[in-house]
Formats: sequence, structure tokens, C-alpha cells
Amino acid sequence: MANRATILKQQFQNSLALPLEQVLPEAVIEAVLQTQGVRYRQTLYSPIVVLWAWLSQVLDADKSLNNAVKRGIAWIAATSVEKPSADTGGYSKARTRFPLAVLPPLLKQTATALTVQIKPEQQWCGRRVKAYDGTSVLMSDTPANQQVYPQHSNQKAGCGFPIAKLVVWFCVTTGVVLEVAIAAFNTSEWQLSRQLYATLNPKDVVAGSALPEFISAIEKTRCKNLVTTGLATDFGLCLPTVSAAKAGYQVYGIVDVSGILNIRIEQAAWMRMMQAGVILTSWTAFTGEI
Repeated sequence: MANRATILKQQFQNSLALPLEQVLPEAVIEAVLQTQGVRYRQTLYSPIVVLWAWLSQVLDADKSLNNAVKRGIAWIAATSVEKPSADTGGYSKARTRFPLAVLPPLLKQTATALTVQIKPEQQWCGRRVKAYDGTSVLMSDTPANQQVYPQHSNQKAGCGFPIAKLVVWFCVTTGVVLEVAIAAFNTSEWQLSRQLYATLNPKDVVAGSALPEFISAIEKTRCKNLVTTGLATDFGLCLPTVSAAKAGYQVYGIVDVSGILNIRIEQAAWMRMMQAGVILTSWTAFTGEI
């Protein structure tokens, strides 16, 4: 059994599609398991193998349990070691037993490992740029999840799934999640975001949204100069930029990080912003001014 577990770990580490040894090495997982007081037997589906298999399952086009187990069997079949059962029950039960308490520290360690690799030229004016975003997710319909993350009130008991709300900081350079806060879906996003604010550093640059809560946070800073960007020129950049200008802010609209397929719509958005008093510029020109 130990030999088969070793084979699986080596195959996950060497996978071209998911270089786990570089991003989430065995030594780091083992250290977190020990810190959390997790003890386990040397079975085929150890916590390390389960975590790697789970991640590869999420990233695979075929996310089924059957495919995850077959992948492991195929790797082991290429050796002289006896193949394990094709039954998905063992892997499924091992996922249920996986200690979720190890995930938050692993998230932080992974984020830190990627962040320290950022070069100065990859930063904006020597500052880290963090993006704020939120979403909601459906969870397994268990009594424990229903108690902490209840389903929507318009759904009858037994006919819905628990819903959780998430808010995160993303690192714009690496795309890694830096911090996460989770609560029941009816929790205010503003309340959740306060948990993230404590992790900001004085030199961090935050890319947020036009939510009322975010606007309120900007107002509390008493800053009157704003820099705005957006993916789509008309909705992502123009609308919030014009709204900010009407609210009395001096707004710099960065046009070379947004775009749209229709050039006429883009030009109309530029003219609307200029009519509102927005200063249109590029990242290069803007950084040269400050």
C-alpha cells in the first residue's frame, strides 16, 4: 500500500499539467499537517494524495470521481505494483475525512511563495496591486453546512443547497488569492470586506468595484483624486468614471488597459468621459506625472 501511495505522489509531482511539487510541495503540506496535529496512516489515499488528486480533479475537464480514480490506477498500472480497486468509494471517503483546517495556512503559504517571486518591474510604481471581488457558492447539503450557511429562504427544506458568500483579495500580478473571508450568503459584503481591510499594507493599491460599500470606503479616505480602469471601455471604465467625476472627484481614466470590439462605441465612451471632465491618459503617461 505504501508503494502505491508513493507512486501516486511521484506521478502528481511530475505532472506537466499540474506542477504540484513547485506550487504545493509535499514538505509544505506535511509541515502544515503536523502543525494542525493531523495524524494519518500510510494508506493509498493519504491527505497529501487526496489534496493533489482533488486539485487535479478540479482543473481537469472531466471532474468526475471515476476519472480521478482511473488516473491514479493508470499510473500505478504502469509499474509492477498491484493495482488498487477501481471503486471510487475509497477516494470519496478519503475526501470526506480530509482535514479542512489545513487549507487556510496552505493558502497563505502558497500566496507568500508566489508573491516573493514578483520582480520590481512587475509591480505598479513599486506597489502591490490587489483586486477585490466576491461571489457565492453552493455547498454540500449536510446538516452542518445548513446550520452555518443556510439555503435561501424561498426554498423549501430539503429542496435547496447551503449557500456561502466569499470575498477575496487577488494579487493582480500572479492571480493568486491572498486573503479570503467566508460567511452565510445573507451576510453583508461590506461586513465581510472589513475582515480583509485589516490585511492591507500602507503601500498597497486596491482595485475594487462600484458597489455602494466600496464607494463609502473611498469617501472615508477623504481622497479627491481617483485612478480608474476597467475591462470594457463603455461599462467597465466609462460608467464608474463618469459617476465619480459627477460626484466631485478628479478622475484619471486609464484607457490602454480597457477596450471594446466596436471602435465607434469606444470613441463615444472616450468623448463622454472627457465631457464629464475626466483626464484620459495611459499607464505610462500617468506614472510619469506622479
